[in-house]
Amino acid sequence: LMVVVVPESSWDALSTHLTIPKLLKLNQFWEYNVFDYIWAVQPFGGQWLFSFLFFFGGEVAVKLFPALLLFLMSLYSFNFFKSRGFQHNLACAASLMVISLPLSLTLIERLHVDIIHAFLVTAIFFEIINQNRNWKILFILTGICFAVKSSTILLIPLLAHLYFLDNRKVFRLKNLLIYFILGFLFCFLPYLV
Repeated sequence: LMVVVVPESSWDALSTHLTIPKLLKLNQFWEYNVFDYIWAVQPFGGQWLFSFLFFFGGEVAVKLFPALLLFLMSLYSFNFFKSRGFQHNLACAASLMVISLPLSLTLIERLHVDIIHAFLVTAIFFEIINQNRNWKILFILTGICFAVKSSTILLIPLLAHLYFLDNRKVFRLKNLLIYFILGFLFCFLPYLV
């Protein structure tokens, strides 16, 4: 956690993840010209979160957010494993593995959106594993996840396949279209604004 007070020096964070938040704070309003930035074509859901945090707490708040999400992901994992019947010690060990991975610690050291993405993907997979799947929530989470990182596209065939398996007897195309529209709405929200 001490790394959050060290000023960001990675090229990725300075050129991509902190560009929009710094411009927003500097201008006090949304002024983002697509033609001025080479990274304008990538999803910016993570930058929206960073912008909000940067406005109120500066770079320290932005760097503290992924660390907080990592701890929340560990707590979320612990509660999930406990609900699945794991013993307390085993659930604790399984959830602590999430925050002790070298990759997790590396991602916290520099400002990346991967921990936000990992938190959302973990929520999606835990929701998939649950017996009572709420498809609206799953597609909304997938849309938000896609707004953060475009590699989420790999989850869409899995979700569609599971939806067909769950609804073989009472398949309704209308419901599937509504779920996809919900997902697309949350996915393209940064672009619509």
